[in-house]
Amino acid sequence: MARLVGTPEEAHMPRYRLLAVAALFAAPAVRGQIVITTITTVPSSSYCNHGSATVGVDGLAVVVASDSCTRLRVAHCSNVECTTATLSSHFPSDAGNNSVAIGGDGLPLIVADNGVTGLGLMHCSNVKCTSYTDHYYTGAIGIFPSLKVGSDGLGLFASNEDLYPSSLLKVSHCDNAACTSLTSTVIAVETGWAPWPYPSVGIQANGLGLIAYLDSSAGRLKVAECVNTVCTSVLNYTLGFASGNPSLQPAGGFSDFTYVAYQDDEALLKVQLCRASDCSGALAVPPKTVANPGSTVDPALVVGSDHLPLVVYSSGTHVRTAHCTDAACNSNVKHEIANVGAGHDVTFVTAVVGADGLPLIVYGDSNGTNTDIKVAHCSDAVCTP
Repeated sequence: MARLVGTPEEAHMPRYRLLAVAALFAAPAVRGQIVITTITTVPSSSYCNHGSATVGVDGLAVVVASDSCTRLRVAHCSNVECTTATLSSHFPSDAGNNSVAIGGDGLPLIVADNGVTGLGLMHCSNVKCTSYTDHYYTGAIGIFPSLKVGSDGLGLFASNEDLYPSSLLKVSHCDNAACTSLTSTVIAVETGWAPWPYPSVGIQANGLGLIAYLDSSAGRLKVAECVNTVCTSVLNYTLGFASGNPSLQPAGGFSDFTYVAYQDDEALLKVQLCRASDCSGALAVPPKTVANPGSTVDPALVVGSDHLPLVVYSSGTHVRTAHCTDAACNSNVKHEIANVGAGHDVTFVTAVVGADGLPLIVYGDSNGTNTDIKVAHCSDAVCTP
């Protein structure tokens, strides 16, 4: 029987979602070379060059990219390789840094900031997201959002709120599928106004949320575990020394493990295996170094169909992967996915595991004027070129 893989919340999918994904898993995957496709081009921006991705109930990826903080480009892939896509341009209240997930109603839900203090939720009206409704939250509710859907089918996202002379890290739970109202909880406070970088949200097998974040003033990686689905309070755990934004991924139905990719205080890219899904016993397994990117990066981590973590990161003009060869990531296999070339920058990387069980990597390739949003479909779980 085909094993369902992909996002960590699959263990809590409604039955109709499982059937939709299972139908695609029954078909044999085509194993060829990595296929890279430019799905849209947006003007380059110093702030709003961010993208996110998820896999819909039809088993096809949904990719979201910011266009100069004024609109969101939403691409619904037409096949698992995403060589073609249905592209829609939307003008919600907020269109900056974004995160997308599939709600319990089977429709994409997108949270985005506006580059200042506002934050908005966009609820798509169909699986291709060709139309939508949106709700804008006034005030300093947050920037740099990270969104997942919990066991209750409702959105759960973390964001940071800059309120000089302090900064707040918040987690917000949608009160309904369209997220027209929220229940928000402060989980960390920084009084020295060192803004919290990008948090990373995951859903454990028990349905409770996890938030990984960098405590800038302490220089430590921390994980907050929600005590209930609404996340009205959390338990905080301190991990290793860190200097960059983390990427957290529970292993889902594979095990109770949780993985976190992050840069340590020497900018080395590491993978932390948490044998307890809430990361309460994380330091019992020392983190493993997987790469030295040479600069600050925002990694993306997914758990593939082989049940092992794959880390995607940028290094100069390169998009690269490090695939762990065992659960503790004692060793890894590295591959180069793309080289955007001289005069170009990799503006972001993100990744999902598609309905064919293979990683789908999304990244921005900027020449300083325009940014191509590109999708790379891996040929196997290791992303062999």
